[in-house]
Amino acid sequence: MMRKSFKYILSVFIISTIMLNAQGGSNYSAFGIGELHHGIGAAYDALAGTSIAVPFDGAISNGNPAQWSFLKTTRLQTGYRFNQQRVENDKNILWQNNGKIDGMLINFCLDTALAANINLGFSAYSSVNYLIALPITIDECGIKKTGKTIYQGQGGISQAWLGAAVKPLKWASIGASVFTLFGNIEKSAATILYGRNSVPSRTYMRDVYSSLGFRFGLLLEPTHNLFLGAYTEINPTLTADRELVFQSAYAKDSTITSTNIFDYPSLFGFGFSYSFNKFMIAADYIQRDYTNFTYNNGNARFRKYSNISFGFARLGQFGYKKTFLDRATLMLGAGYKQKYLSVQGTPIDEYYGSFGISAPLIGFARLDAAITLGVRGTIDKGLIRENFGRLTISLSIGDIWFQPYKRY
Repeated sequence: MMRKSFKYILSVFIISTIMLNAQGGSNYSAFGIGELHHGIGAAYDALAGTSIAVPFDGAISNGNPAQWSFLKTTRLQTGYRFNQQRVENDKNILWQNNGKIDGMLINFCLDTALAANINLGFSAYSSVNYLIALPITIDECGIKKTGKTIYQGQGGISQAWLGAAVKPLKWASIGASVFTLFGNIEKSAATILYGRNSVPSRTYMRDVYSSLGFRFGLLLEPTHNLFLGAYTEINPTLTADRELVFQSAYAKDSTITSTNIFDYPSLFGFGFSYSFNKFMIAADYIQRDYTNFTYNNGNARFRKYSNISFGFARLGQFGYKKTFLDRATLMLGAGYKQKYLSVQGTPIDEYYGSFGISAPLIGFARLDAAITLGVRGTIDKGLIRENFGRLTISLSIGDIWFQPYKRY
């Protein structure tokens, strides 16, 4: 029965990759490659994304690959993410929402003695979803006209990876993965002038992305229940094949194609977790320097991206005689992101908090749920502030496929 479930979810796994780059993001995703995604799954979302040194045995992370060595079963994990946003400037308020599949991850536990695991999956890497309308006024040659320009973007970048982890020493785990980035982002700017004899125009741009990268991770347990983790992500370049189309009501469309290759900055992350009695505390720090990244910066300036997060959990206890709440893990967290851009000289930052639960189901299955609330941006200098909420639900099922054998 378990293997039939694997076959069913595998079919959903393939279909869902089409949807991964279709939704999500914020109005600030108009710049760069959009809104970045680190980590995956409700168990880690409930800890405000803290995941580098938090080795859950029932949840798969796509951050530090060394954590896969703590998975003791062959597992499938998928989920759903719903986003609600309240967007405001100094004059208007707009409500937006969207939802998407929260990736698909598979882990094969090959050898429990060596903690050898093979991991593969798909998930969103970045997302773009914005719609902005700005009023315009043209006064030339004694003719004055008013109108608006509508800026719209959608899409994003997805990632697929294959990697492995092993525990060569009792207190040390290592992992590595190779991944590819793919997807497309579509952007348009349409200008509409009111009144007679006005000709609307539209510029449409579509970028198709490709890149090959690597992740390397380390997880140490120097003393009992204390974990120290670190990982790096290396993307030498990011290739964007661009199609640029100029459209007008009274002229033939004009299309320009080009291929651009950009140096993409590397990521470094560090974290720790410590468990005592029934509780766990954890923290992460991630940074990536976009200062020299020149792709799609427009009127924004890129800077160093950093993310610091903290998590606290009351750990669930094993035992069939335990109540549901005793067996469930309750979590909360808080975090701060220094976004990788500043607009009109104003840095864009994000503050957020989270809480959630990881609940055991039948056998090795788990159901996780998390709620994240936060704010990004500001209404100063005519900019936009976004108050956002996110609900993440993840389902993870597991089974023992490879039986351990005696070693002499």
